[in-house]
This record gives sequence, C-alpha cells and structure tokens, in this order.
Amino acid sequence: MIPPPQDPLEPTLLFIAALYSFRVLTSEDLVEWAVGQLDKGRDSPSLIELAGEISPRMSEVAPLFEKAMGELGVSIPSEEQAIREVRRFYAGHILSGKITPYDGAVRIERVIEEGMLFAILEEIDNLPNQCRDVKEANRMRDYYDEVLMNYAREALQGEDGED
Repeated sequence: MIPPPQDPLEPTLLFIAALYSFRVLTSEDLVEWAVGQLDKGRDSPSLIELAGEISPRMSEVAPLFEKAMGELGVSIPSEEQAIREVRRFYAGHILSGKITPYDGAVRIERVIEEGMLFAILEEIDNLPNQCRDVKEANRMRDYYDEVLMNYAREALQGEDGED
C-alpha cells in the first residue's frame, strides 16, 4: 500500500514503481496514486485515464500505470533494481532520523522479505522474554539499532558505488 498522507515519507516515482514491481500495490492504490500525481501537477494522458478509473481492475489499470510511468520518464525496475530502490528509500529515511531503524527494517522486510532483517526483527521483538531486566533490554535494543543503522549505511553506499 502507498504510505498514507500523514506518513513523513514522500515516495518517489521510482519507489512507487518498485512497490508495483513487487505486486504490493492494489488496483485502487494505482488509481489513488494517479489522482495524487495530478494533484501535484504532474500530467500525462495515461495518468489522467488511470485517475478516472471508477471500478479499477488490475488487468486494466496495470498497463495504464506502466504507460503513465513511462510518460513520466520512469521505467518499471527489474527485481534487483526494485530491491535496491526499496533499501535506498528506507535507508535514507533511517539515516535522516525520519523513521527509527526498527520501523525502517519492518518496512523493508514487508516489501522484499529479506531474511536477515526478519531474523533481527524477531530478535528485537523477543527482547522482553530474553533479557533479565529493562536495562539489558535497552542495551540490546541499542545494539540492534546500530546493526540496522549499519545496514542502512551499507544500502546507501552500495547504491552510490554503482552510479
């Protein structure tokens, strides 16, 4: 689903295309996205047509979405490119402090189902049961936050090295 309006994260066109490539957006999400783009002043024939869909079916709106993205200069990314974009998008928000390392990892894991992040999140969620006291739990939480911050740094460095 597209992050809601109160979400501090402003999705980029490439990020939305990445979510689309992972099939996490519904036909309604695509229409909502198109309406939002028109509200922001973006314009293309396919975008207008997509925004006007009343009872959207994915078989009809997916081609319109892809065409609208193309008209806006964005290609639908390959799986590898989409993984990099999801990581890059949330890593930037983690490092800027807009979201916590934990929340960023949850968002990444929900989209790309990265096993390493799932294991860390599971460890964090089990801290209350594993630690002797709150002080130890806080210390372990700080450790995992640093692990996730390093993950975010590496995600951005990998992207910078490839451009």
